[in-house]
Amino acid sequence: MTDLIAKAAMDQRLFKILNPMIEGLGYEIVRLRLMTGNTPILQIMAQKPDGTMEVDGCAEISTAVSALMDVEDPIIEAYTLEGFKPWN
Repeated sequence: MTDLIAKAAMDQRLFKILNPMIEGLGYEIVRLRLMTGNTPILQIMAQKPDGTMEVDGCAEISTAVSALMDVEDPIIEAYTLEGFKPWN
């Protein structure tokens, strides 16, 4: 993992929690950021190893991330989960 994927300490912690599950689904995290504000936003950019991503893949990752985050509960306050595909 490089600092380009998860820069801040909390981003790196979230990467360690989420990456095994996302890899298990057949995807790789390209970037992960937790942006603070009135309502924090957790952004996850992911793709298949061949660089592609479909809407169904985003939905699959979102569902799995939400379930794992509910169990692990690493973010204290309410947050919004945002997933998107890399630029091609």
